[in-house]
Amino acid sequence: MTLPKVCRPLALAGVVSAMLAGSAAAQTVVVRGLAPGGAAELAQGGATVAGAADADGDATLQGSLSDPGDTRLTIFVDTCEQARRVVLVPRDGAAPPAPEGCARAAVPGVFVVRPVSTIVVNLSGANPTVLLRQGPFDFRRAQRRGVEPPAGLMVFGGAGFSRLHEAFEAACGDVSECIGENTGVAFGGGVAYWFTPYAGIEAGYVKPKRTLFEGAIANSLFRSTLEPHVLMFVAKLGVPAGRLRFYGQGGATWHRASITNIQDSVDGIEDRVELRTNGWGWTYGGGAEAWLAPAAALYVEGGRAVLKGGGVETGGEGRLDERMTFVVAGLRISLNR
Repeated sequence: MTLPKVCRPLALAGVVSAMLAGSAAAQTVVVRGLAPGGAAELAQGGATVAGAADADGDATLQGSLSDPGDTRLTIFVDTCEQARRVVLVPRDGAAPPAPEGCARAAVPGVFVVRPVSTIVVNLSGANPTVLLRQGPFDFRRAQRRGVEPPAGLMVFGGAGFSRLHEAFEAACGDVSECIGENTGVAFGGGVAYWFTPYAGIEAGYVKPKRTLFEGAIANSLFRSTLEPHVLMFVAKLGVPAGRLRFYGQGGATWHRASITNIQDSVDGIEDRVELRTNGWGWTYGGGAEAWLAPAAALYVEGGRAVLKGGGVETGGEGRLDERMTFVVAGLRISLNR
């Protein structure tokens, strides 16, 4: 093998090593809170790197470190008429004087910087702040986390529709001439507490539409109504996905209902029977919520509930055994944001 052939791979290896060393000795400095197109500078070790902010007001500058290991730095920010200047100074070194016409502010603390570090200098507040990450850092993703599904205490309210499945049979029986509705607008609200973004509990209230059925038996007309109020106590399991959270829920119901049956004869005699019931049942369902802001989300959920209970004033005689389907949509407000 000739000498040039031996030297060629050695030279190539030297070039690659130099490139790797150069890239390894660079850290990223992001200056935030600038006006779009605003000028930013990074002063480090006697060298200055300049750049401009993008449409989001972020300027990304590439610094350099002479020491490939840990370096302890102090950070200053110069506010100049034409630019914002970040100055990185070794802890035991002397900071260069601020350019004429520039006001200098020191960021409290000593920062351990490595060649792979990302330094985010935020100028949007009254005083500059620094976020230091040893490695790449997606600061826009961190900012978006403010609209991800939260944990903690929240309240909600909404409206939708409900259907009481047994109301027709209970009111009309086998009477053919019987008309009415068991489906209509429902509304409700409540309070929830998520221990984590994945698990929580909830206490809610649902007011289904009052049912009304009218019919005729021989020479008599009758009218039957059912008006329930429903409390739901459920455990919730959720799966966050960006701004969304999908969840299932299950638990207990407690209802209070008024049932009224009125029969009018052709003789003008009215026969009225009223029954008030309450009792426990169960419920299951699921839904989804979309967090449009850190403290506000839209939600939609549906489910099935069983309403069971005996008469309150009759010693348990006379019972309600009803099945309710519901779908509601509305607004959730986080009280922790």
